[in-house]
Amino acid sequence: DFGGGKMYCFAGRSASQMLSTVFVSKNGHVAVVDGGWLCDGPFLLEKLIELGGKVDYWFITHAHNDHYGALSDMMTKEDRFRRLEIRQLVFSFPSLEWLMKSKEGSENMRKFHADFHNRLATVGKRIPRRRYVLGEKIEMDGIVFEVLNDCVTDFIDNDPINGTTICLGVNMGNRRILVTGDVSTNEGHWLTD
Repeated sequence: DFGGGKMYCFAGRSASQMLSTVFVSKNGHVAVVDGGWLCDGPFLLEKLIELGGKVDYWFITHAHNDHYGALSDMMTKEDRFRRLEIRQLVFSFPSLEWLMKSKEGSENMRKFHADFHNRLATVGKRIPRRRYVLGEKIEMDGIVFEVLNDCVTDFIDNDPINGTTICLGVNMGNRRILVTGDVSTNEGHWLTD
C-alpha cells in the first residue's frame, strides 16, 4: 500500500522468471503490467475477477511469452474470459515480420497475433489497442504511468526482443516505481544515465 493505491507483484506458477504486476488505485481501478507465462493465466484471471473484473490498462513491456503469455492463455478460456473487461491494451511490438525473423519466440508471437484476430472474435470481445508514445503520461485515478522510451531504439540490435522493452515510470502516492520489463544491458545504462 503506497497511499495512492496498492501494487501486487505475483509469483509465477512455475520456477521460471516472469513479470506480473497489478496496480490498484484507491478507488479500485486496475492496471496490469505483463502478467507472466501461459501457466500464470488461470491464477491471474481469478485475481483480476476478485478485483472486480475490470482492467483499465493492460501494459505489455515487450514481445516475449513470459510477459504476454498469461493474457494469451486467458483468451483461450472463453467462459472465464467473458467475465473480464479489458478497457485498453497498450503495447508497441516491432512488426510481426521483424519478430518472425528473430530466433526468439517467433511461434509464440504468431500465436499471440492469432489470438487477437481469432479468439477475441470468438468470445465477442473487442479490446481497444494503442501503441506507447515516448514521454506520454497515462493517468488512472491518481496513478500516473509514464512511457520512458520507445521500442525503436539503438538497442534493438544488441538484444533483439529485450532491446524493444518499454520501461514505465509509475507515480503512485508518495512513491515512484520503475518497471523495466527485460531491458537489455545497453538500454539499462541509457535509462540510468
